[in-house]
Amino acid sequence: MAKSGINIELPKFQIDKLNRDLNAYAKTKDNQIANEIERTLYNILSDAKREVGRISSRLLTSGFVQFFRRKLSGTVFFNANYAPFVEFGTGKNVFRGSNFNFTADIRQYASQFKRGGKRNPNLKARPYLFPAFVDNTKKLTERIQKLLNKK
Repeated sequence: MAKSGINIELPKFQIDKLNRDLNAYAKTKDNQIANEIERTLYNILSDAKREVGRISSRLLTSGFVQFFRRKLSGTVFFNANYAPFVEFGTGKNVFRGSNFNFTADIRQYASQFKRGGKRNPNLKARPYLFPAFVDNTKKLTERIQKLLNKK
C-alpha cells in the first residue's frame, strides 16, 4: 500500500539558525519573566510594609527580599521574631480580627506559630504579608500570561 505525504527537509544551516532564534527567544522571555518575578517580590514587600508601618517601626525595618534570578524564584520575609504573631494573631485570637480569608494552606503554615506569648497572649491577627502575596501573585500571573502571548 502506497503512502502519500510530503517530506520536508531543512538544510542544516536553516535548522541551526532556527535553533539560535528559538534559544534567543527563550532567553529573552526568561529574562522578562525574571524581571516580573523580581518586580512582584518588591511589590509584595512594599504593600506589606505599608500595612506594617501602622503596627510597628521595628517590624517595618525587618522586611527584606531575596531574589534568585537563575531559579526564577525569591522570598519576601520579615525577620522580627514576633512577625508571625502579628500576621496570624495569638492564643484564642489566631486568625481573628481580620477580613483576610486565610486559606487552608496558610492556616497549615501558621499552625506552627499558634501559642500564647508571655506578653499579649491574645493579640488579634493583623495580616500584612499574606494579603500582599495573594494580591500581587494574581497580578504576576496576569502579566506573565500577557508576556507569553506577545510575539
